[in-house]
Amino acid sequence: MAGRRLKQYLCDLWSNGFMTLKEYEKRIAAGDMVKSPPGPMMLSFSGRTLTHPLARKNRFACVDAADGVLNIAIVDRPVFSTRVMKDIYGSLFDCSAAVRGSLSPALLFHGGDRFC
Repeated sequence: MAGRRLKQYLCDLWSNGFMTLKEYEKRIAAGDMVKSPPGPMMLSFSGRTLTHPLARKNRFACVDAADGVLNIAIVDRPVFSTRVMKDIYGSLFDCSAAVRGSLSPALLFHGGDRFC
């Protein structure tokens, strides 16, 4: 059961406008993308830019998926396969700080070899 949920969470991380922080900054600098505004202006921004990686729908889907990966790592403590570890490592470069914040501790809680 956890394996199927984990697979779906990883799919959600990569299919909801995933963009690395480096690529995000590069596209903003090139003028190909606008920077997401802070706070209250974010709601109107998200309604106008549905494909933006930090638009509300995309950002919340990715944060929920990252939180799901963290929950599985803490509760089920599975030994993540090499493929899963690659997906998590790749997602650590997401332009959303909340996604990075949930995935980082997931690596410490998974049931494989410990880092310390």
